[in-house]
Amino acid sequence: MGPWKGKDGWYGGRIQQVGRLVRAQGRFSIQLEKPEIRRSHRFSRFLGSRRILQVRVADDLLYKHGDGVRNLLASSKFILCGRVFLPFHAKEGSAYLLETNQDFERVPSNLDGDHFRISLNDFTNWHNPLRPNSEQVTAYCNLE
Repeated sequence: MGPWKGKDGWYGGRIQQVGRLVRAQGRFSIQLEKPEIRRSHRFSRFLGSRRILQVRVADDLLYKHGDGVRNLLASSKFILCGRVFLPFHAKEGSAYLLETNQDFERVPSNLDGDHFRISLNDFTNWHNPLRPNSEQVTAYCNLE
């Protein structure tokens, strides 16, 4: 925390990768938008901002195609530059995707920090380990 590159009170995790879910010609796709400086959150501070993708879903798209949107987000892996992203959370018109330690048609590179990526299962265990809550009923799906 402190001054960094002209910003006072800077701290990590504030850059957000943002995309918007759109539907054209009967198909869904994610259109990337410019990265934004927004609020910091625990996930981006832990993983790095690059490893979280916020996908905004317009209300009218959800009203017209709600089941399709939910099915897409619940059953799909999303590829961005050969990196595999999986959804882990939805809130206030957005879905949040995690860059996993999987690759699609690319070779991992330690120079890009690929050796720091984790699986969705490891992420879940870091954030909310199931073992201490083993007496609770949960719905858990391993998408990997």
